Amino acid sequence: MIACESSPPPEPPPQSQAALDAMQKLRTGDLEGAVKAYSTAIAENPKDAQNYINRGIAHNELGQNPKAIADYTKALELDPTQILAYFNRANAHHQMKQYKEAIDDYTKALELEPDSGFALANRGATYFAMDQKKEAIADLESAIQLFTAKNDSQNSDRLQKQLDKWKATATTPS
Repeated sequence: MIACESSPPPEPPPQSQAALDAMQKLRTGDLEGAVKAYSTAIAENPKDAQNYINRGIAHNELGQNPKAIADYTKALELDPTQILAYFNRANAHHQMKQYKEAIDDYTKALELEPDSGFALANRGATYFAMDQKKEAIADLESAIQLFTAKNDSQNSDRLQKQLDKWKATATTPS
């Protein structure tokens, strides 16, 4: 993927001490500790979707994509408006080469947040991995437009370089 792997967890609303401890562990890179602490927080409050998302991030960073996907899926069962869960689950699917599932999740994230340049760019990367270059280029061009409109030259410039590479491969005879 070209945009980002997993989005960092947002600042937590008032939560249990276990959730706060887990957030600290996640931020300091103690991923195993974060998984354990989030598991405790989930046991204390199994209806808090954010704890599942954050534990999914830790699983993803540990390379445990099936566990991450399970956590993001549970978060979406609890709250189907969690854009971050769709986005991160799509990233995990992409990493596992489950491209159709990734496309579906990026598309759902975009339905909920149409101006997500990262979701567009990553969906484009997924289309490119599927050799659907027309769709890949269209998504990347849209992402560049969004980042440009937000005066985010760092991301728009980086994506423009990627787009130029994709266009070169799209016109290269096989």
